[in-house]
Amino acid sequence: MHRWSFSTQGTLGQRLLRVLLCLFLIVLVVHQARRNPQKSSPHPTISDGNPGSGVSDSESRSLQFRSGQLRRQVPNPASPSQNSVAERLAQARKESLDRMAQEREINDYQFRQQYYTARLEEMGLTHEQIEGVHARLTTMRNEAVVVGDATIELLRKRAQHDLEMKKLLGEAGYEKYRQLEAEKSPFQQLHNGILPFAKERNVEIDPLIRPTLVSLMASHGLTTYETWEGPYDPMPRPGVGVQSGIEFLRGKLSKAQNLENFIAESTEILPKEIVSVVAEFFRAEFTEAEKSINFLGLPPEERLAIERAELEDIRRRALGRD
Repeated sequence: MHRWSFSTQGTLGQRLLRVLLCLFLIVLVVHQARRNPQKSSPHPTISDGNPGSGVSDSESRSLQFRSGQLRRQVPNPASPSQNSVAERLAQARKESLDRMAQEREINDYQFRQQYYTARLEEMGLTHEQIEGVHARLTTMRNEAVVVGDATIELLRKRAQHDLEMKKLLGEAGYEKYRQLEAEKSPFQQLHNGILPFAKERNVEIDPLIRPTLVSLMASHGLTTYETWEGPYDPMPRPGVGVQSGIEFLRGKLSKAQNLENFIAESTEILPKEIVSVVAEFFRAEFTEAEKSINFLGLPPEERLAIERAELEDIRRRALGRD
């Protein structure tokens, strides 16, 4: 058996044979490397944790997890997200509005300091009292901003609802829907006020007649029942104090001028006894509103005396005295 050697000694034929053998070995190595590139790579690769891969199971899972995180974090430039653009625009708009609100708050505070402080000092208020005034003014200003923002949002939602109903129903359907909304308050007043009132007077309003009665009340604006929650209702206007109560009652009393027109048209359509009981109901409403306005217009001490007398009368009646 011959033993191969890579020395430079030997005949020319032996040297040529050794060169050919070396070339054969090089070609074999290159071929094996192309068949299994992972084994020839000097860098670790993400594998399935198989033996000979150069990476353990735990290292493989860790690399796969980190690569997945990077793929989720790096956006794909070929398909930018429209949601991301919208979110950035919304965030920029919010930041701009916040800056404007802060600047306005600072300006309002500086104005109050400049306008009120010296004038209140001239009126004889102390520094502590003036600070209390400023604190209350600041609180009221902040509450007004909150109410204003809520009012704007309510108006926006009402307008959006109106637009959506137009799209859903079309022109003809939308007109019917507006009529439905217009009859909401008369419908509520009929069921919550007029029907019990009529029942006490032994008058039955036929369910078949009620839709016509509601439509007549709506067409003449004959209702003292007011709500704020609907899309076409009056805007919320809560009030506190005597003057606010008087203004609210005057609003109810203003509907009295619509009663005669309602009676004139309804007499030709509805039974006479129903028109009569509805008119009686509203006249009682208007009379009560007028009495309340007169009562609230009295000086506070007179109102208190009247209330005490009424409470005493109720107590005596409860005890069975005259």
